[in-house]
Amino acid sequence: MVALLGFIENKKQVNLDFLFPKTKEVFASWFTGDTKIPHGKMIKRINLGYESIFENDLILTFNKGILINETLIDNINQ
Repeated sequence: MVALLGFIENKKQVNLDFLFPKTKEVFASWFTGDTKIPHGKMIKRINLGYESIFENDLILTFNKGILINETLIDNINQ
């Protein structure tokens, strides 16, 4: 399952239906780049949480929406 949760003007919460009404799946052909997904326990908390360090990071690399590489980074043994 893929989900999207965001906020727009006046702090109104929206989901994927807001951007893509009546669509169950969206192919993100416009996206090229990396997405970092933290895994495991948090080993160092940094304010706001976005910079916090977890046991592992899964880096997914996309080219025009197509997954071309997966890299697992071990943050414990570095």
